[in-house]
Amino acid sequence: RSYIPHPKSAIFIEDYPNVEDLANHLKYLVKNKTAYLEYHQWRSTKVWSEGFERKVYMSLRNLGCNICKEVARLRIIEGKI
Repeated sequence: RSYIPHPKSAIFIEDYPNVEDLANHLKYLVKNKTAYLEYHQWRSTKVWSEGFERKVYMSLRNLGCNICKEVARLRIIEGKI
């Protein structure tokens, strides 16, 4: 859960006592556009969970830059710069 961008960006099976309750919630979302769109609001904001921020930061797309940043940070901490 700490790696999702926002608490309402995913539906977890274990949050429902049984499959019927989960199915009822999904049916509700299909019929209620406002409730459905709440699960997508995180896409237009930049307020994400700390775990998701870390995951994005260390993603393969940014890996090269992040390695350089980390090396520079460690050099500063060690007083080598």
